[in-house]
Amino acid sequence: YRHKIFINISKKVFILLYLLPSMNLLKGTEDKSLKFLALFFLLIALAHLVLDFYEGMPRVFLWFCVTLILMLAIGLYYKNILIISSIVASSFIIELLWAIDVISFSITGKLIIGTAAYLYSISFSRYILTFFHLFVLIIPIFLVFMFKEFHKFSWAFSSIHFFAVSVITLLFTNSGINCVRGSCELGVFNFVYNIKPDLLPYFIFHWLGLSLILFIPTHLLFYFIIKKLKK
Repeated sequence: YRHKIFINISKKVFILLYLLPSMNLLKGTEDKSLKFLALFFLLIALAHLVLDFYEGMPRVFLWFCVTLILMLAIGLYYKNILIISSIVASSFIIELLWAIDVISFSITGKLIIGTAAYLYSISFSRYILTFFHLFVLIIPIFLVFMFKEFHKFSWAFSSIHFFAVSVITLLFTNSGINCVRGSCELGVFNFVYNIKPDLLPYFIFHWLGLSLILFIPTHLLFYFIIKKLKK
């Protein structure tokens, strides 16, 4: 049944993408369309929060990838290109790896990369809700190409966002959310922990790693592409 769910949700995502260009066809409808999308992501965030409390895991909402839903809702509502660009910088590689894993899991029951090992133990409701990753991956990318804008400080906003969420997690929970107290399950990429200095806190290691290896390169890639498209 998992592959059928994946196919059905994927169809809805592509239908949404097909409809997005119509924002510009009628004068004055673009802002309304963005606010509708903002409401859609806000409802996903609320659904996630309700499920977190229902399953007795309210802290799950602090996961960095989950906070991106709320940030995207804010970015869409205010048509803030900095926030939308930062979500691309934050999520592109992370969510791409997730997509590879969830596709392989939905079809074969196995993970190719191993970054989404949580899929083996989550409830059916959480399995459905985890497809928000697909929206967070595709919608912001589609929008920056549609607007032909990519903010020059997106990488910095992404880095500050991750650092802030990590500090909040560290100060107000005793859990391992955002891997602030230990290593993450990175599957085939677990070898990166071989280079971690013993005295360097995990949350600093992850913050530096994500900023230098993921956020900045992704920012440079999309900034260069969008700049070329505007010429």
